[in-house]
Amino acid sequence: MEIPRELIYEDRKVINDFRVEDESSVNHLIYLWLLERPELHPEKPGYSQRTLRAFNDAHYMCTMALMARRSEYSIPYFKERIREPSVVFPMVYFYIFNINRGSVKYLVKTIETYASTDSILSKNLDDIKKILESWKDSVPASLFERRKLTSECLSTIDWNVWSTCSDHFKPDSVKGIISFTAYNKDEQEMIAEAIKNAAKQAEEDFYNPEPYVEEDEYADYYSSPDDDERSNWTPDYSDVYRLCDNLSTGNEYVGRQANRHQQDDDLADYSETVAKLREQIDKLEKENAELKETIDLLNTNLGNIDVVSKIGLTLILKLMENDGANTTIHGNKNKAAKALMMMTGKPENTCKAIFSEPLKTNTHRRDVEKLNSLLAELGMNTRI
Repeated sequence: MEIPRELIYEDRKVINDFRVEDESSVNHLIYLWLLERPELHPEKPGYSQRTLRAFNDAHYMCTMALMARRSEYSIPYFKERIREPSVVFPMVYFYIFNINRGSVKYLVKTIETYASTDSILSKNLDDIKKILESWKDSVPASLFERRKLTSECLSTIDWNVWSTCSDHFKPDSVKGIISFTAYNKDEQEMIAEAIKNAAKQAEEDFYNPEPYVEEDEYADYYSSPDDDERSNWTPDYSDVYRLCDNLSTGNEYVGRQANRHQQDDDLADYSETVAKLREQIDKLEKENAELKETIDLLNTNLGNIDVVSKIGLTLILKLMENDGANTTIHGNKNKAAKALMMMTGKPENTCKAIFSEPLKTNTHRRDVEKLNSLLAELGMNTRI
């Protein structure tokens, strides 16, 4: 089973549809990068069409990735469906890297792994990573929304496309396509009706064959039964007709709201968001506890601590700071107070009071000068 490209993505017809001239647009940066890619052969005719195709392929790939469950559609799948993977994959890497959706992050790592086997892709990926450094904004996932489905756009999808993607209209494959694509019952009914009409065209063509003509640049991905297949196979689409009738009348809904894979994707995104929020909460709770501890320490009553003890504790604290102790960090004052308690035998509250009521050298100038004199005579550089 495959998902028809035309079902989820409408190729843009001109390069300016991607806002490449808007300097505030992410695609402006990507466009400037594309202009330097020799793989697109800027010296040869058709260069502008190759550039447009690269944008279309990258946006199609991102749209598919955002709709799919984790790793359901990855490098091997896309490699067969795009023209210039060495250019398109780095573009997708840039987009996906900046989209805040956990369910598509697997694609970033997958592209990096694949690049290790392709020297051109590896170089281009390194170049695109440099551009990432200059782009500070996120890329909105809405940039890669699935196309709006209408009966008119569904009728333009050739029956060969439906046939190939649904393994020649196998009911399970048809249901899989609708399950992946339909967002509501109305869309399910439209898709089911389009597939039913395509099956009728396929059946008519089988009995009244016409020469197969490629109609667009992606038509080579699809095929109709060849002559050998016709001689050994007779179409029987009764099962798919019944399925489509059932789905088009709304008797059974198999769209994305009922798709467990999509629910798993959404749950994975929510879980990742919750995990990040939990990390932030834990960090804030820790900082709050440290701040409260510091406030309690600074509010400790000095009590009846004697002057000599206060001067001695101040000196020891000074020595600790000279040796690298940082008492300005939340929580470190409390640790310093405990260290002072262990070194001096003074009560912990007394040691904490050094921070709540620091020594006033002017008030105790005579005692401080006497201690500083003794320190100098001992050859020490530390002073209070």
